[in-house]
Amino acid sequence: MKTKAIIITLAYLCLLQAALLQPIAVKLPPADPVKASRAESKAPAPSSRQVPTVKSKTRREVPPRRENVRSGPRSSEPKPGTGAEKVAPASAKTASKGYRPPENISEKERHFIRTYLPYAMEVHHEFEVPVYLTLAQAILESGWGTSELARPPFNNFFGLKCPSSRACSCICIPLISKEEKDGEKHDQKSYFHAFPVGGVRASFLAYGNKLRTSARYAPLFDTLALHDYTGWAKEIQAAGYATDSAYAHLLIGIIERLDLHQFHRP
Repeated sequence: MKTKAIIITLAYLCLLQAALLQPIAVKLPPADPVKASRAESKAPAPSSRQVPTVKSKTRREVPPRRENVRSGPRSSEPKPGTGAEKVAPASAKTASKGYRPPENISEKERHFIRTYLPYAMEVHHEFEVPVYLTLAQAILESGWGTSELARPPFNNFFGLKCPSSRACSCICIPLISKEEKDGEKHDQKSYFHAFPVGGVRASFLAYGNKLRTSARYAPLFDTLALHDYTGWAKEIQAAGYATDSAYAHLLIGIIERLDLHQFHRP
């Protein structure tokens, strides 16, 4: 009797366990198709994770800078008027005045002045040598451009000599020149600069550089007024530019006859 009751109890327990393990089917109400479509449109795709997209700001394109066609690309040089530019010497303004040659000079002399005045002006602006002195020495030393040393390919208008040791990068040529010593003139072989490259302009600039950088000519720039043409002529002879005892007299005669002192009036 007890055995039968135990069997019935076990069977009941087995049925209860089976019932508990059976999935429960829940009957849901029919879904609203409108709500379902809205929810589906908002739901993210199940296959991948969506990364929010940030809309970048539109960058305004800046047109390339136009360079000045006439002057080329902008340089690093300071602009005029800022105070940082190189100031030209005040004497340069007086030298730019118009020159009126005397009426009684020859066409050859007029042509020489017209041709080489720009070089003399450049020497003045670069080295502060008076225009009248540069022109007068070019005329005297080159014989109005006709001397052997002044003609191509030498183009030396100022009788510029090489150092005695000829230890320079310049081109030197041997020529016989007239030198004066103790009141007597004699021939002397000397080595002179030649300017086959750069021509006459190179000769003018070398002359200006020699006067401005040589210690023997420093007193001229330190003590003489720009319009004092007689002082410049005498002092350049005294400094040893030439051995001719009449050198200053000859320079002053050229300056006065051609009215070259017009370039630097007091």
